[in-house]
Amino acid sequence: MDLLSQILTVILYVLIIILLVILIILAIRLFKTLRRVDQVVDNVNNKMQKLDGVIDTIDSSMDMISMIGNKVANFLSSGIINTVINIFKNRKSKKGKDEEDE
Repeated sequence: MDLLSQILTVILYVLIIILLVILIILAIRLFKTLRRVDQVVDNVNNKMQKLDGVIDTIDSSMDMISMIGNKVANFLSSGIINTVINIFKNRKSKKGKDEEDE
C-alpha cells in the first residue's frame, strides 16, 4: 500500500508539472496573440483617424452646398411668391378701375 501511495503521488506530481508547462505555453501564445491584436487595433485606429479627416471635409462641403441650395430655393420661392402677389394685386386694381369706369 505504501508503494502504491508513492507511485500515485509521483504520477500526480508529473501530471501537475505537465499541466503547468502546458499552461505556461498557452500563456506565452496568448501574450503573442494579444500583441498582434494590439497592433491591428492601433493600425485600424490610425486609419480611422485619417478617414475622420476626410469625412469631416466632406461633411463641411455638404453643409456649404446645402446652405447655398437653401439660399437659392428661398430666393426663387420668394420671387415666385412676390410675382403671384403682384399678379393678384394687378387683377384687383384692374377690377377696381373697371367698376369705377362703369
